[in-house]
Amino acid sequence: MTNPYHRWTTKRARHFVGHQREQFVTDIMEEVLQGGSVALYGGHGMGKSALLLELETRLTARPDVRVARLVSAPSTPDQTALQALAWELGVPTQGPYLDPRAVLTTWVVNNRSKQLILLYDELDTYLELPGIVKFFSALENALQEEELADIGLVGAGGLGLIFLGAKELGSAFMSRAVKYVLEAFTYDDIKALCQRGFDTPLADDALDTLWRLSGGNPALVTYGLERLWRSSEAERTAAHVTQLFDRFIHRDGSNFLDRLEASVSVRNTFQSPGNLLKLFMSEIEPYQEETLATRVGLEDLVEVNVKNCLDILLASGLIRVRGEPHNRPLLAQPIHSILLQRFRTSRSSLLEPQPRLQEDLTEICTEIHRLAVDFYKGQNDDRTLVEEATFSAVIAIGLRMRGWPSQREAIQVAGRTDIRADSVDGSGHVITEVKLWGRKHKTVHRQVVAYSTSETRALAVVMIADHLKKEDGWCAAYIEACLSDFAEEDIERISPEGADVLILRVQDTPLPVLHILVPVPRR
Repeated sequence: MTNPYHRWTTKRARHFVGHQREQFVTDIMEEVLQGGSVALYGGHGMGKSALLLELETRLTARPDVRVARLVSAPSTPDQTALQALAWELGVPTQGPYLDPRAVLTTWVVNNRSKQLILLYDELDTYLELPGIVKFFSALENALQEEELADIGLVGAGGLGLIFLGAKELGSAFMSRAVKYVLEAFTYDDIKALCQRGFDTPLADDALDTLWRLSGGNPALVTYGLERLWRSSEAERTAAHVTQLFDRFIHRDGSNFLDRLEASVSVRNTFQSPGNLLKLFMSEIEPYQEETLATRVGLEDLVEVNVKNCLDILLASGLIRVRGEPHNRPLLAQPIHSILLQRFRTSRSSLLEPQPRLQEDLTEICTEIHRLAVDFYKGQNDDRTLVEEATFSAVIAIGLRMRGWPSQREAIQVAGRTDIRADSVDGSGHVITEVKLWGRKHKTVHRQVVAYSTSETRALAVVMIADHLKKEDGWCAAYIEACLSDFAEEDIERISPEGADVLILRVQDTPLPVLHILVPVPRR
């Protein structure tokens, strides 16, 4: 049986999922059949091609429609965008056919009974072609003439839509287009996609982990599902999903991650979206347009505004947005996934296992707290936390991306651990136990100590709690519940007042144990 999640198979209609995408296809069809233009914003891996293929399938089912789908820029240096259009339409490229208007007029004259719809995919790939701005400007102008007014146009891309429409470049391309911005898959979208390919449902912890590590990026979701489909049912666990994404980060997906980063921030050319993302990652709070505008346009070669940058980040599946910058404070929250880590500026310089583990776990756990809404599934009052194994996966991947070679659920002589990571200095390993409050949390300290061996250099406990709050005396509540066997002088509070997470160091034999309490508020 053919793997239903292979990257070519997933572009077929049976894997076209999501309420947003279904509505987009319906609305775009209506727009282009009226001779309108559509700008479809989507970052790398966000499903632009799948949506265009679905759109093409539905349009070509109409006998009065001719769809010309131009997949990407011409691959040969001597072929121009004009020649590619003419070839697709069967119009000669010699003689008077020197501009888009002539090519399109010739086709319309010879095909009076059909309406032409142009689908331009991967517009970003056109940017390096010579004369490309002039071509698309001429194409846009031609479509506004009366005899060509019935031709519909869809342009799909990310940075390409902004660059080709920039005023400095003299292009009016897509100036009259209706804009659609693709966003990441929701939890329900991913669940529906799973149901179409697996005979038995994925376990909750595997599904939760796939959702959180992928961030809903369609390419990452299908990457995970394609490999899970190859595995036996018993292997389809959160631990296996973690291993798959670790492999993606360090081997399979290096080119994908490079292209994604390049679609958001191009050094010395277009850095504003990346600058805004780093701002949103550092502090999640409402922003006025004036504040965001100070981060936009300073290092860009083309004129952009806050809305352009937000569209790029949304279309790359990196943020979600509530509000509009021009009429009220806007809240832009990064979506937790492996993709965010590409935009972190540095790694810790510490080599000693204990302080390095404390620094890195603090950063990872603070991010979990700030992006807590991403760790709830369901709707409204029915929302529940993702599985404990998913938090372990997120922390394990976070450590790996900060330079720790980590293993989920490593087996040692003392029993089963959540995360074991080899020390950066090569002196041994560190162990981190992850627990949800309410699941044997009272014995978690003794449990992690029992895992220690002669090779262990640091021990840590990460406790995830959905009900403890700083203002409710979280420190005293945690000590009473989990550390009541220890004298007061054996417990040192490391985190300052006002910190997002509570950090304690407990003196014990053979090693002190770091305890990190991570509140995950529902809102």
